[in-house]
Amino acid sequence: MKEKLIQRLYDYWKETDDDKKTLLNEITENVNSGKEGANTLIEWCLYDYDMAKERYANIHNITEEELQDFIESSYGDLSFMRDDIDYLEDLDEIWDLCNWYLDYCDGTMSEEELLKRMEIEV
Repeated sequence: MKEKLIQRLYDYWKETDDDKKTLLNEITENVNSGKEGANTLIEWCLYDYDMAKERYANIHNITEEELQDFIESSYGDLSFMRDDIDYLEDLDEIWDLCNWYLDYCDGTMSEEELLKRMEIEV
């Protein structure tokens, strides 16, 4: 299960990281670190979301406040940005995987359920 998760995370982040060996090591370490590592991976996702929002604002020449208004009016759903931010759908999948892995590490999701969700998502 961990190998599948590591590979999926690596497949996503390798596109944005030049040092692929270090990236793979960091992902592996985070997955093997349980809850703490899952939280780190979630932080990586949050950073990527911040970068996507910044890019969207730049494309449309809008302020951070205007973007925040758009986000609030869509109840936090960023799908309105998908036409301009090509990796957003993949990031949403990675976000889900990282949160499900955290649930697994917390004991609120079984390995079987995590694997089932990973199969559907990937």
